[in-house]
Amino acid sequence: MSIAIWFLLSTSLVCSSNSELNRAVKESEKFSTANTAAALSVEERAILDCTNKERRKLGLTPFAPSSALVWMARKHSQNMCDAGTLKHESDDFPKGWQKFEERLKSVRVLSGGENVAYHSKLKDAEKWASLVVQGWMKSQEHKKNIVNTDYRFMGVGVSQCRGPISFATQVFSAEYGVVPSRNKQVNRLPAR
Repeated sequence: MSIAIWFLLSTSLVCSSNSELNRAVKESEKFSTANTAAALSVEERAILDCTNKERRKLGLTPFAPSSALVWMARKHSQNMCDAGTLKHESDDFPKGWQKFEERLKSVRVLSGGENVAYHSKLKDAEKWASLVVQGWMKSQEHKKNIVNTDYRFMGVGVSQCRGPISFATQVFSAEYGVVPSRNKQVNRLPAR
């Protein structure tokens, strides 16, 4: 017998506009989303696919993956694992990652939404992803982020934690964003 552990949270934020930041973000959108999709883990790709399947059912345009939002989502999932908590915001997260607004600024995005969940890991990544996405779709707040027609890009990050638990984060935005990097290359994802 297996026990499934399940929990979900959702948030969204809109910041004021900044023309210089908008120009930087638009410049970063020139990078290929195909490379971002290819760099996703099996679980992350399955969550992207399941989420886009839900959008297609409603006649909505599928999300394009964003390397900046993937970077942000992966880092947030790992921070939740390290802190042992499922939260959007926490003093237990590293400085600069304690607030959703701080994380958006780190990838030069002005507004967005975030869904987080944890669930016991399954051997079948697609089934696991389907369970996570279906849980989000059953929640009005999570579904609101998934079906938001203002959002064009999504990043997803999955981190396996203690025991059989995996944390998942979805980050949504109308903007592609920019991956922070010491060497100024903006289209790199952290190694998996």
